[in-house]
Amino acid sequence: MKKINFSFTILFVLSILINDFTYSQCPPYPSDWSKRLTKNSYTWAFYDDIIGMVMINGTIAQESDIPLIKDVIRGAVNGWKVILQSANITFIEIPSSNYNSADIKINFSLGERNICGYANPDDNLITLGITGWKGDPLQFVPWYTTGNPMGVDLQTVVTHELGHLILGGQEWNAAIPYTIMRDDLCQADAGNKIIRKPLSCDEQAVRFFYTREIEINQIRHDNTRLSGTPVGRWRGSYFENLTIPNYPFILKIISPINSREILRGYQQLVYNPAEKYYVWEKNNVEQLDTIQNHRGFTVDPFIFSLNSCFNLTYPTITIKTDLLELPGTTGGNIEFRDPWYIDYRDPQYGYNWRNRGMQEARFLTRSLTGQFANGWQPDFTTIYPESPYPYNGVFLNENPRFEPGKPYYSVRVPQSQIIYSKAMCFGFLSTRLFKNISREGAKLAELHGVSFTEFNYKKTSKK
Repeated sequence: MKKINFSFTILFVLSILINDFTYSQCPPYPSDWSKRLTKNSYTWAFYDDIIGMVMINGTIAQESDIPLIKDVIRGAVNGWKVILQSANITFIEIPSSNYNSADIKINFSLGERNICGYANPDDNLITLGITGWKGDPLQFVPWYTTGNPMGVDLQTVVTHELGHLILGGQEWNAAIPYTIMRDDLCQADAGNKIIRKPLSCDEQAVRFFYTREIEINQIRHDNTRLSGTPVGRWRGSYFENLTIPNYPFILKIISPINSREILRGYQQLVYNPAEKYYVWEKNNVEQLDTIQNHRGFTVDPFIFSLNSCFNLTYPTITIKTDLLELPGTTGGNIEFRDPWYIDYRDPQYGYNWRNRGMQEARFLTRSLTGQFANGWQPDFTTIYPESPYPYNGVFLNENPRFEPGKPYYSVRVPQSQIIYSKAMCFGFLSTRLFKNISREGAKLAELHGVSFTEFNYKKTSKK
């Protein structure tokens, strides 16, 4: 049987939310503020054994006052609870009978160092004064649930003390617009200082210490914005599509520190010029450790932007075989590995399609017969059985030096095809081409590390 020498040829023909938060001007944060809460869920309880001990709404507390006091404390807790939703932190009320097991404890007590309230962030304990009004250790603190010019508003003080548990810190002065920093809430005219929910500056402080505001963008190779295109944000069971707005508007998301964000760049081709998804950037630095498009990021204190980056793509690369003893004749199969080819349904994220990246990319066999008898192209239109997506072309000059940790294309001859004495390669190829070519035909040519670079490049390997 006649043995046919086989070569490999590659030819190239170039065809010419928006969540934008605005705050009032707030002073710098004190140096002793920090992220005090470390869990996602905290239980709280109020110690309600106060009958006959606490002055409430002008009289000594009775059994009938307990539900009202709890409602007021609940209102203070819920004020912070709303703000902490962005940090994925919640407060859960438990019965007074389980007070000792609560994460956050709220009680009334005698003899505290402040005349109306004290918070201990280390123990998550809030103690409200019973006596000590106007510095007199024998005089009851006149607590009110509705506000009174000559009394102390209960919800205001609990709101203030909860702020210490959340951010720490000490009171400074009444002129600074933070609930936590007010030092006038227990004065004789404290009824005029009613602040029953956190202020806008408190909200900004929580977001600063507990979350990050991250700008999301989708950009072309020339750094222009792909306005109107979607970026997917994983919401636990589905990808929420966030649309990139027109300039000067900015798309931002709020994420808790140490949480994970899973994002998906737009997976369709864009035109004028033709470009497709290439890589994600974090803080304007390419994240080439993986180019998988269900891209996970841990939200650290220093993150400020995440960009889905597109690059120019070309549909006219042609990959073909060439039988050396029958010049101009092609046939058989080739195998191509493209880490950007979308052929994987990701079970971790709702079986949505994505590319495999370098870690998981497969060699896929392409026949050089029928419509591909003159060569095969990873073009913009042809659909293959593995996926509903075409290749959408390839990138040029992709990692020509095959640097470790960066993605690249690969091409090889299937194991079932026989090569004997030599192999040739034309077109857009860099080094590291053929290897393990056996004279006896037991092993076949493999082509790895392909970079589609320059015209009329030729590489020949003989053995």
